[in-house]
Parts: sequence; structure tokens; C-alpha cells
Amino acid sequence: PEADHGGAAERAKYAALGVAALAEGHLEDAVAAFRQWDEGNACETCATAWLARAYDRMGSTDSALALYERLVTTPSTALFQDAGHLGHAYLRLGQLYEQRDDRRRAAENYGRLLSLWDKADPEMQAWVLEARAALARLAGDRPGS
Repeated sequence: PEADHGGAAERAKYAALGVAALAEGHLEDAVAAFRQWDEGNACETCATAWLARAYDRMGSTDSALALYERLVTTPSTALFQDAGHLGHAYLRLGQLYEQRDDRRRAAENYGRLLSLWDKADPEMQAWVLEARAALARLAGDRPGS
């Protein structure tokens, strides 16, 4: 018998609506769509990264931080969906923890980004350079001094 993929297709509609709303700056609509995408989704992390980004753009730092943490700590089989989001999540976690003066957690997350992307393609190296500079700053080192 053929599998019924109707539920997954219905959820994918909400993913598309959420990404479009996020791109257009309709942040509350994006959150609502991503929440519908997440509801009953067997993929535990698929909507998480997008929700984190939406809350981050809304300035809801606590929610964004919790969702980025959930993304990077939840074991996932959705490598295709998660792979592009992990680097961004580690970078934002580093930045958010650094803003809170939690130097240890900031350094941990910047370090995780470096471990993950140190040999990344050239177009991704800007984040790697940013993470390296942040680690030097957190260690009290100033480039060129």
C-alpha cells in the first residue's frame, strides 16, 4: 500500500508560508505559521530553526535563545533540514551569550561553529572569521596587539 503523505504536505504549506512571512517582515504571521508547521510534526527540529530566527528578529531574545539551544541539543535525523541552520545557530548563540556577558557559553558556541565549519566553503568563511574574532575578544586578545 502507498503511504499517505497528506499530513506532511499540509505541514509543508505552513513552512512555506512562514518563510515567506519572515522574508516579508511579518514576524507574528511567521511565528504562527511555523507553530502550525511544528504541531504534530515527526521532525523535532524542522520548525525550530525558523522559529528561533523569527523570535530573534522580533527581539524576543529569551525565546530565540531557548529555541537555538533546542536546535543544537536535540538529536535529529533531519540532517538535510538542519545542516544549513546549525552554523547560524552556533553563531547566534555565541553572540547572544556574549551580549549577556556569559563568556563561557559564548566561547563554547563560537568554538562549536569553528569545529563544524573551519574548513567550510569560501562563502561561509565570513561566519568562521567572525567566530574567531569573537573568541580572541573573549580571551582578551586584540588582533594586532
